[in-house]
Order: sequence, then structure tokens, then C-alpha cells
Amino acid sequence: MTEAPQAPAGRKENVFTHKIGPLPMWGWLAIAGGGLVAWRLYAGKNAATQAQQQGATAPDSTAANTVPQFVNQTYVSTSPPAGTGGTAAVPTNPSPTGTSTQPKPTTTIAGWTYPAPTGLQAYDTAAKGTRLSWNAVTGPAGQHPNSYTVATYDSKGKQVDQFTTTAGNTNTAEYGKGGKGLPKGTYHTSVWANGGPIAPPHASVQYTLKG
Repeated sequence: MTEAPQAPAGRKENVFTHKIGPLPMWGWLAIAGGGLVAWRLYAGKNAATQAQQQGATAPDSTAANTVPQFVNQTYVSTSPPAGTGGTAAVPTNPSPTGTSTQPKPTTTIAGWTYPAPTGLQAYDTAAKGTRLSWNAVTGPAGQHPNSYTVATYDSKGKQVDQFTTTAGNTNTAEYGKGGKGLPKGTYHTSVWANGGPIAPPHASVQYTLKG
């Protein structure tokens, strides 16, 4: 009986040359590696195609950002010019322009009053009296007083004289009742406009007569 030949002692079989089915081990490894490379190439190409399609349909986010946020806006600076330590101009909304078709509000002048005369002064003061002058007043709608009242008081607040001037006259003399003169002392004279529906405020001036 013949025995099967045995491999020489100490020689090991090469794993890569060992046959598995019709191909050695290295053949199967080459096929598996090629398939992995092909799959990665296909997956990368498919991802690039999908990204390109999504980019074509997605809205352009930069387009919305180009819409101006302020239209016909003016800039006003209340600070010194640039370079002198000032701050940047701040935007302010412009005022409407054009002619409005809305009716204008009417101003009611019922209950108006003349303002107090300005510029009241005593001048050419003499021993028994003085001269007075003031600026003409005008009502809120351009009205003019029909006269002015002149009232004079002594240092104790007692009225010593009162009279009215003619229309438009803003200059007069104060020498007491009947023009007979005033005793020496300190006086103050008040002046106000006549003709308004409400009693007006007055202006006052003080002066001293030496007798």
C-alpha cells in the first residue's frame, strides 16, 4: 500500500497563494479592493450632483440683502465735522413733501388777549414828572389795540393817576392828575393794551422824582 506524499518538514503554506475556489487569496482581495474604490467614486459623484441641483433651486440669500433698508433718507449731523472729534451723522426720516389735500386746521381766537408791551421806559425825568414810551403790541391774529391804559402808583402801592392814550400812541408824559406834577418820591407806572376780550398783562417801570 502506497502512502500519500507529505509536505517537507518546516515549510509553511503561503496564505496569499492559497486557493479559495477558482482564485488564490490575492485575487479575491484585488476584486474586493476594486469594488470599494468604484463604490466611493460613485457615491462622491452622486453627492456632487445633488448639491448642484439644490444650489440651482435654492433662493439667492444675497439678493434679499441688497434691498435698501432706507429709501430717500437724509442724514443730519449735530456734531462737529469728521476729523475734529465729532461723531458720525445719524439717519433721520425726511419730512413729507408736496401739497397736502387735507383741510388745514383753523385757529380759534375767541378768548385771546394782547401781550404786555415791551420796551417800557421812563426818560427825561424831571422834578415833578417823567415821560414814558413803549413798543406797540399786536394780537394773535394781527389785531391792534384801540388805546393803552397808563396807571401810576406811589411807593406804598396807592394809585395816584390813571388815563388812556389815543389809538396808536405809545409815548406820553406822566405829571400826575391834570398835569399838576407829582410830589417827590419813588413811583412805578404800569401800561397795558385795551380792546381784547380778556384783560391783558401789563408792563411796569419804576422811577424816582426828586421834587
